[in-house]
Amino acid sequence: MPDVAPMTEVTDAVTNGDAEIIGRDLGDPLYWRGVFWQITAAADAYQQVHDREQLRVLHDARRRLRLASDASEAGDPT
Repeated sequence: MPDVAPMTEVTDAVTNGDAEIIGRDLGDPLYWRGVFWQITAAADAYQQVHDREQLRVLHDARRRLRLASDASEAGDPT
């Protein structure tokens, strides 16, 4: 798997539901193909995240977003 993916490919993956944005907007990190990605400095592509600390934070954020989504779907007001 390449370390960089073109923006059009990522946009298609988000639109199709294949990529999960870890935030609110396309520009925020995302989870796709079993790994985390972040937008490049030029904002024209996404690159795979390799930094251990950043991966830890992203895993935690993804877990929290899933828990919040599950609670919302279950009608939990918290």
